Amino acid sequence: MGWLFGYNQTRQQLIERLTTSEPHNGLACLAHAARGNVLWTVWQHTTQDGVVTRRIRCDLMGGSKRSWGYKAISESMGPTYYTCPLKFLDMAPPADAGWREQVRTYHAGLRRMFYPGDVVTFAGLSIPEAVIVGKTGRSWIGEHGGTRYKLLPRLLRHVTAVKHLPHIEAWLAGQAQELRHV
Repeated sequence: MGWLFGYNQTRQQLIERLTTSEPHNGLACLAHAARGNVLWTVWQHTTQDGVVTRRIRCDLMGGSKRSWGYKAISESMGPTYYTCPLKFLDMAPPADAGWREQVRTYHAGLRRMFYPGDVVTFAGLSIPEAVIVGKTGRSWIGEHGGTRYKLLPRLLRHVTAVKHLPHIEAWLAGQAQELRHV
């Protein structure tokens, strides 16, 4: 399916339109969240016979000023976007288990903690590993072959191993020991 555009429609108006329940059709938007220009929604459909189904939908939004449009992608189509809120996964039965696992992996990457000097190994990226040299916002800065790279949260799902420096290993072991005594 292609993109659908309306005339004289702002981004906010598009979001309101895409999240409006339609009781006469048995459709109810149970939850929605915009992550950048990706709108995630959980829909419940109740048939006239009383059969209830729920599904997750991803709407890609694009446009400028007063000309915004969208492209709808259902979970069963296997969207290649993984910013869906984790709580949405509990609200609808799985239609694509592989996609849901990638969503969980994406969110785990957002919580990943590194320390300066850590050597991070990747699979599926153009660089095999990077040494962590700092952080800016939610992104880590890694260095490989004398070049610095901004490691965006979405790239952290490609991390296969992390090697801490010896003094960091000792510090982490001490923190774990302290937590056991609490």
